[in-house]
Amino acid sequence: MKTSEFELTMADGFVQHIRLWSPEEDDYKGILLVLHGAAEHGGRYENFADFMTSNGYIVCVPDHRGHGLSVQNEDDLGYFSDDDGWSKIIEDVNALILYLKERFAGRKLYLMGHSMGSFLARTYAIRHGEMIDALILSGTAHNPKGILSFGKSLAVWDIKAGKARKRSPRINKMAFLDLNKCFKDGKTGFEWLSRDSAVCEKFAADKLCGFNFTSSAFRDMFSGLLEITDMSNIEKMPKALPVLLIAGKCDPVGGFGKMVLKCDMAFKAAGLRDVTLKLYDGMRHEVLNELGKEEVYHDILNWLKKVG
Repeated sequence: MKTSEFELTMADGFVQHIRLWSPEEDDYKGILLVLHGAAEHGGRYENFADFMTSNGYIVCVPDHRGHGLSVQNEDDLGYFSDDDGWSKIIEDVNALILYLKERFAGRKLYLMGHSMGSFLARTYAIRHGEMIDALILSGTAHNPKGILSFGKSLAVWDIKAGKARKRSPRINKMAFLDLNKCFKDGKTGFEWLSRDSAVCEKFAADKLCGFNFTSSAFRDMFSGLLEITDMSNIEKMPKALPVLLIAGKCDPVGGFGKMVLKCDMAFKAAGLRDVTLKLYDGMRHEVLNELGKEEVYHDILNWLKKVG
């Protein structure tokens, strides 16, 4: 596997850090662009990239605004922008896709998102679905609009109080902290991520993981979630776009499978003709980092081969 890291400067001056892994041979089967989740970074996808590159795929993972090596200092972690941060991330994704399509001309481009990255990927498919050849969603959910609206209102309230770049414990608790309440088998507070204790411990020890979002970032994220749960927006996704939904049956983000199933049903109700859903017994939120992750890796590979 060949490894490279580079930066792209976006229209507003934001400099994004990007990791790219490619096969030793140049006969690529396609490009897999992966959008990581909240409060993590692209470096955590190296094991998955190693598997995919060994099977002929380029894997590219950018660090989003407010994440990883795309931040200038620690205060920028969990902060997207003063305004419309979700849309700015989507345009970052679009700029990177245009770059990849030019650099690797003629190759198909598959978009994959995990957790918050899956919400970003769904937003991208709504706004720019014609740019991608397939969509893979890991650890996603179809959330109740009432909860999303309430979360956004809390964030907006904080912003009006001059706390746009402050970190709200109450919103963070609502969004993240209760996720671990069903798991008493560890001490990190991140046991909801995986049954593999080494994964949870490494996440907890990583200074670029597990941080709280700012109020403005919560506003942006809840706005994005409201967009992707609106059926009139889901109907804008290309009807022929192949979609793969994967999640753990013990993932609290997806309501232990229930909110992933709702997402599947919403896509099909919107007229999407090629939607595949697989829930994994016993697995938690990060199916790519779970015990038995090899099954997930092979399922993704086989699905990509199938959709071509």
